[in-house]
Amino acid sequence: MEVKKQPKILTNLINEAFKFKRVPQCFKEGIVSPLFKGHGKPICLPKSYRRITVSPVMGKLMESVHLCLEEPKLLKVQSRLQRGFTAGVNPTFAALPLTEAIIEAKELGQTLYTTFVDASSAFDVVWHASLLKSIFQSGISGQSWQILNDWYTNMSSAVRWEGKLSTSFAELQGVRQGSVWSPSVYKLFVNPLIKKLESDSLGFKIGNVFVGTPMCADDLLLISSKPDELQTMISYTAHFAETEEYNISKEKLKL
Repeated sequence: MEVKKQPKILTNLINEAFKFKRVPQCFKEGIVSPLFKGHGKPICLPKSYRRITVSPVMGKLMESVHLCLEEPKLLKVQSRLQRGFTAGVNPTFAALPLTEAIIEAKELGQTLYTTFVDASSAFDVVWHASLLKSIFQSGISGQSWQILNDWYTNMSSAVRWEGKLSTSFAELQGVRQGSVWSPSVYKLFVNPLIKKLESDSLGFKIGNVFVGTPMCADDLLLISSKPDELQTMISYTAHFAETEEYNISKEKLKL
């Protein structure tokens, strides 16, 4: 793994980081800016804010180089029904399986059952140990995995609020919203769920084509023509959430 382009000092710095599989500590520091979500949410509640982290430019550059080298591997293992943060794919394409499933169900005289599932504060609560396991199982190993492991070791942030900066604190969970790698590693984190549902043939099919679990980043749609099957899919999803230590948003869960 080597970066060959100029400027030379920057190239050497990043190449050394890759060589020794260590990320400079200053690259891992961030400044969190709480962003109010709006939509009638109470301004006084912490959960009404989205946490956006600004990282050092040098760290973002190293992330960008690393992701560029590994992205082909990620796309090979990513579920074809995952349409969030994927190069060359419009996120609105995630609605296409549902549209086609509705047409198919009408033609067959079937009732279609759907459940919209959204994780609560999805990016902020990702369990690092499980995330790194999912990354390894996806085929990213050796030097590349060790670099990612180091990214999530001794990571720290401070909060900027009303022009003031808090003391720095350790980040022991979550993937940063604002990080170059975050969308890709989050998709690897949830990929086993939609892969498991498909491999167990749980969900709607159009002919032999499985369309039962379209997903856009952390937003998942479960589609079935059988209410008992849909319940099993919901149980799978709830079990996965419990195992991976995150919560499903009850407010956004729609049947």
